Amino acid sequence: MRAYRATEILCKIVRIGVLLVWLFMMGFSICIIGSQGLGCSICLFTVCAMCIWAFYHAEIRYIFRRLIVWHRAPKLKGATLPPHMRAILHQKVKICRRLPEKLRPKLEERISLFLEMVKFKEKGVYFNFMDYLVDRTALRFGVDCSEKHKQMGFFEALGEQFSFSLGIIRSRDRVMGGISDEVRMCVAAEACLLILNRSYSDYRWLRNVEIWKDLGSSAGEASRGEVLLKWDAVQRGLIDGTDGNSVTLHEFAHVLDMADDDKAQSIPVSKNSPEYKRWEEMLDRGYEQVRQAYESGEGHVIDHYALAKSDHVIGATNSGKTVSYLVRSEFFPCATEAFFERSVELRDECPEIYDVMKDFYQLDPAEWPPPKLP
Repeated sequence: MRAYRATEILCKIVRIGVLLVWLFMMGFSICIIGSQGLGCSICLFTVCAMCIWAFYHAEIRYIFRRLIVWHRAPKLKGATLPPHMRAILHQKVKICRRLPEKLRPKLEERISLFLEMVKFKEKGVYFNFMDYLVDRTALRFGVDCSEKHKQMGFFEALGEQFSFSLGIIRSRDRVMGGISDEVRMCVAAEACLLILNRSYSDYRWLRNVEIWKDLGSSAGEASRGEVLLKWDAVQRGLIDGTDGNSVTLHEFAHVLDMADDDKAQSIPVSKNSPEYKRWEEMLDRGYEQVRQAYESGEGHVIDHYALAKSDHVIGATNSGKTVSYLVRSEFFPCATEAFFERSVELRDECPEIYDVMKDFYQLDPAEWPPPKLP
């Protein structure tokens, strides 16, 4: 692990060094206007600018987004939702019915800023032609595959891949006819619940939310800059706000986890934070507690998916071999679902996990009143 961390630090140092070289070249291009001519200077400056954008576009976008938030946040201080949006919030997002009255104006303010900053994109149906070929080949050998691939012909599959690759959304693949206020509100409300008493800077990298009718085998995916959600899965999470299953809460918890270091490792605080050690210790004990509960057949308030691990890739060797290590990427998102939707059970069964989450989110949902009827 120490070797991997050392490699990560070395990669950051190299990136900073390369940036300084390009910035020096840009400055040099300005200095040579008199001796080499304007044309040569502009060419060198343009090449340097393009290289900086190619390697550091995420950081540049981040700086601009922070400036935009800094400019717009004061204007939306105390903002309220239009009546029809408030009606959607109350009718569709059941978990928000439990929210104490004193927190509701703040939630509306957060939602207003979120909808101002984040772009919603409609997507159709995910399709991978190679998956189709693998399934059809397996079917010939008697191995079962997805019903969709069973019924699809070869040329129909080619057409699906063509439409998907070009971003064509057919009428049958649309989500409720497009990105409606209901779609935006349902997603924004649960996303903003996570930062209700925190800073909007937790979403400082977030640019887009993609709403899919079909996302393949996944209900959702997240990076710190983009969240992909399958609309049917979002709706299932809204039906019951007490079952501990919400793909929206789950994926946006990933965004919080990755905000600082772009790593989904279930420790949503920086290594320099005084809380980092506490999170490490809670993760070690909590993960083992959940694992033992499911191995014994007892079950746990936190979903079994919390035990899933994933590879965190930090680079590649000269021979092309990927350098990575396993991280417990799903524990924090699953614990977040339990914290908000099964809060009393989590507090009673796992007080350490609940206390750490309570201090992080600066909320105490176990003390919230029962949900109000619509």
